[in-house]
Amino acid sequence: LPGDTADFVHYFQGLADLRSGLGRWVDRDFDEVKPDGFYGHQARYVRAVAKVNAGDPGAATKLLDEIIGGQGADKVTVARARLVRARLLYEAKKNDEALAEYLRVKRTDVTQAGGVLLERAWARFRLGAYHDSMGMLYSLMAPSNRDLFLPEQYILRGLIYQRFCHFRAAKYAVGDFRQRYGAALDEVRAGKAPEE
Repeated sequence: LPGDTADFVHYFQGLADLRSGLGRWVDRDFDEVKPDGFYGHQARYVRAVAKVNAGDPGAATKLLDEIIGGQGADKVTVARARLVRARLLYEAKKNDEALAEYLRVKRTDVTQAGGVLLERAWARFRLGAYHDSMGMLYSLMAPSNRDLFLPEQYILRGLIYQRFCHFRAAKYAVGDFRQRYGAALDEVRAGKAPEE
């Protein structure tokens, strides 16, 4: 097959092999993809996520850095790579570095501003910047974020109120959670499939 078509086929074959648990074939297909082309960066991203899942954040970070610092990666792939890198830093309790990386994540269809904002709020909370964290949570109440599925914001809001001994407000955060997601939780308890 010609160049770009071959890259497309090898990338999706490698992705299908990975999803099917055929790990030995993944590298064979991904290695056939031109490394600096569109699908080369996609393959690198998939390999990084696989390394995270395998418990090797160091190898994953190296691959993510190659995407971020390399040539030819599209803005969506770079944004996704930055987001995963920020999450790895957060999990490693490198909160200052994680926050700096979160600020570099560009808004795309797959890296929505609301979700990234919530993750930044958690990082600020860990740093003890409770007022900043709460300010970000209030930003999540904007109409543009209303349809996002972000139930953790209520947990974080309750934890912040608890830090300041505002126990009634913390209970209200629980009440807000129940008001927003109570019907869905009742349906899950009744046996309805979660995707419904």
